[in-house]
Amino acid sequence: MTTSPKRQSEFKWGEGKMSGIVSIFLGILSIGGVLCFHFPEYLTTAELRKAYDVDTMRYVLRGAIFLATALGASTFFMSKGRRLGFAGVLLAAIAQLLGGATVEVGDFEAHRVSFGLDWLVLDLLTSTLIFIFLEKLFPHKKDQKIFRPEWNEDLVFFAFNHLLLSFTLLVTIKFSSTLFGWAVNS
Repeated sequence: MTTSPKRQSEFKWGEGKMSGIVSIFLGILSIGGVLCFHFPEYLTTAELRKAYDVDTMRYVLRGAIFLATALGASTFFMSKGRRLGFAGVLLAAIAQLLGGATVEVGDFEAHRVSFGLDWLVLDLLTSTLIFIFLEKLFPHKKDQKIFRPEWNEDLVFFAFNHLLLSFTLLVTIKFSSTLFGWAVNS
């Protein structure tokens, strides 16, 4: 005899789960942003460095750290969100202790290959905002929630696809330049 599982992990307003998860999400992105400021030659994409303004990125980072802290602190005082709130505040504190938005970026030599963490952070933040807006505006299923129990699978697929695509592009560019470099006409 099978029974349908009760949807106990569905998120509801006032429990602190949504704000806690957003706090953790922003805390993780903040740590990634701070690391990009510390190691731009290894973690940032050369093409993106040319496109965005460092001061604007500092404001975005400050806002993310502030929101992660505020949402985490408010979540901590809700009955079901203590761990999530604490984790969000802790991640924001780690980002701040690593230097926050005040990390100075000196002159550095750009490397041919970079990890592209800045692209991952910006892409994840932008995609999240766009897809949440579109899911609310044009839902595929009327009863589907934005913060559904499978959200962590979505995050894993996003990160895996991002890393797999980056790796595939690197390998393709390396092999194509090695194999067909002779065909380049100066």
